[in-house]
Amino acid sequence: MFISYSRLNAKDPDDKGCLKKLKRDLESNVEQKLGTAVAELSFLDTTDIETGDEWPEELSESVATSAVAVCLYSPSYFNSAWCSREFRAFLDRRDAARLPGRTTSRPKAIVPVQWMKAPLPKEAEAFQAYDDEFPPEYVQMGLRRIMRLGRSVQDIYEAVVEVIGDRVVGAVRGIPLPELANFDLRQAPFAWPVASPSRPGSQTSGAVTKACFVYLAREGWHWRPYDDPPQKIGVFAQQLSADLSLQYAELACTPQLPNQLKQANTDAVPTLIISDPSSVDDPVINGVMRAYDSLYLLNCGVVVPWEKEAPPADRRWEQLTREVCPQKTLSPPPDHEWRTIFSFADLRQRALTAVENIRLRLLQRMLAAGVPSAARVENVRLEHLAAARGVSVRTTPVVSNVAG
Repeated sequence: MFISYSRLNAKDPDDKGCLKKLKRDLESNVEQKLGTAVAELSFLDTTDIETGDEWPEELSESVATSAVAVCLYSPSYFNSAWCSREFRAFLDRRDAARLPGRTTSRPKAIVPVQWMKAPLPKEAEAFQAYDDEFPPEYVQMGLRRIMRLGRSVQDIYEAVVEVIGDRVVGAVRGIPLPELANFDLRQAPFAWPVASPSRPGSQTSGAVTKACFVYLAREGWHWRPYDDPPQKIGVFAQQLSADLSLQYAELACTPQLPNQLKQANTDAVPTLIISDPSSVDDPVINGVMRAYDSLYLLNCGVVVPWEKEAPPADRRWEQLTREVCPQKTLSPPPDHEWRTIFSFADLRQRALTAVENIRLRLLQRMLAAGVPSAARVENVRLEHLAAARGVSVRTTPVVSNVAG
C-alpha cells in the first residue's frame, strides 16, 4: 500500500510520529488479516521532496506499482500538487483495469482516511473517508486528533485502524491494478486543481517562479477546447506549468478579474488568458473581456483556440473585433494570439511561447529597475531567447527557479 499525505502534515514532530505509528499499526493489522508475513507492505515517504533537489525514484515506482493508495485527507492534502498527482495516478490505474477485454468491475484503488476534516473536491467525493463502520469520534475529530489524545482514546484509534485494515485487505484481494510503465510523478497530471487564493500571490522579487491562468469559458477549468485529445483546459495549463518548472495558479472569471490582473502585473506573475470564442456571449465573460481591452499589462497574454473548421467570416470573430476587444484584436500586443490556433498542437506551442516571452519581458523590466535577483531562470530555451534579444541573464547573482 502507498500512504499518500501532505508534507505539511508531517512538519510537526508529533504529527510525523503519528504518521509513522499509523504505518506500523496498519501494517501489523493488514499482515495479520492476510495471514502471511510481507517483507515490504507499505511505502511512506517522509523526505521533504517538495523542496529537495533529488527526487527519489522509489516514490514514483511505489505510486506506479502499489496495490492500493491509503490517502490521508486534510485541508493541505487537497492543496498539495503532489497529493493531487498521486491520487490521479491511482485513478488512472483503476480506469486502465476497466479497459475493454479486462473487466467491467472497479478495483478498490483508493482507501481514504480522514486525517483532518476537510471539504472534498468533486474528484474525491466518490471516496468518502467515513461511514457507519467507523466510530462517531472519528467522524467528528479525524484520526490525527484521536492519535494526539493518546491512551485515553486508544480503543477508538484501534477501531479506526481495524476498519482501514479491512478495506486495504479487500483492495489487495480484489481486482489488481495494472502497473504504470516508465512513470514519473513529476510529469503526472492532477486529479483536481490545487486551491489558489483570489490573486496569484507575490513571490521572491526577480524569481518569476509562477504562471497564472484565466479561463474565459462557460465551463471554466473543465472546458475541453479540442476532441483530440479531449483534455480539460485546466489540466493542460497545469501540465504546461510543470513543463516550465513553474508553480501553477489561476484566477476566476469574475468582475474583479481586471483588478486582479493589475495586481498580478505588480507581482511580476506571468498570466495567460485562455478564451473560448463560443463563450463570448456570456455576460460575465463579455464584461471582463471589454474591461481587459482597455488594459495594457506587461505580464498578460491571450490565446484563443478555434476549431479547425472555423470559417474566415465568423460571427464570434466579428463580435470580438467589433464589440468586445476591438483595440487588442485589431492591433494585438505581443503574445495575444487571437486567430492563429486551430489545433491542440497549435495551442500548446503558442501558449508555451507566450508564457516564456512574458517571463522574459518581466525579467527585462526587473533588470532595468535594478532588481539584483533578476538573474537567471533554469530554462535553456528562455536563456536563448534572452541572448537573442541582447539580455544578459548570467551577470547578476543566480536564482534557481524552484517551487517555493
